[in-house]
Amino acid sequence: MLGSVQEFFGAAVDRLETARAGKALLDGDVDGRTERFIRSKLDYVDVLALDADIVARVRGVISSYEEVAARLRKADRGLGAAPAPAGVEGADFRALAERCEERARRYRIVSLLGEPPADQPMTKAERDTATILQARDRVGLSRSNAASGAANAAGGVAAEGAATPF
Repeated sequence: MLGSVQEFFGAAVDRLETARAGKALLDGDVDGRTERFIRSKLDYVDVLALDADIVARVRGVISSYEEVAARLRKADRGLGAAPAPAGVEGADFRALAERCEERARRYRIVSLLGEPPADQPMTKAERDTATILQARDRVGLSRSNAASGAANAAGGVAAEGAATPF
């Protein structure tokens, strides 16, 4: 038990030191170069994450098309040339299965791109710096939206007041 508490404490201290190092990077950024470097690296990390998401989705859609094609082929064998039930439009399950299989083949071609690059160009301190920058961006956007909303509301009240005859 004591070992796990010490490990937890050690991890917490390491995390705090990393956060301080990230903040120190920004505190020492007098000419904005550090921020530009970090934002550029963050752009790269963001596109890597997007790439990985797309790769995962492509794999998922290949699997889905293959499963649907198998079910359509089973429906084609089971229903054959039987007429569709009353009120239901007929379907060529074999043709639909072929379309699914063709799409799966095309997505497999896309999947030949492989995995996105695995390199992560940011240190832990740089990641903390990026988090600070993102938080600043959100706060700035929130303030801008609030100011814009207040200005619009004030303008609307003034316009309404001008329109009244009293």
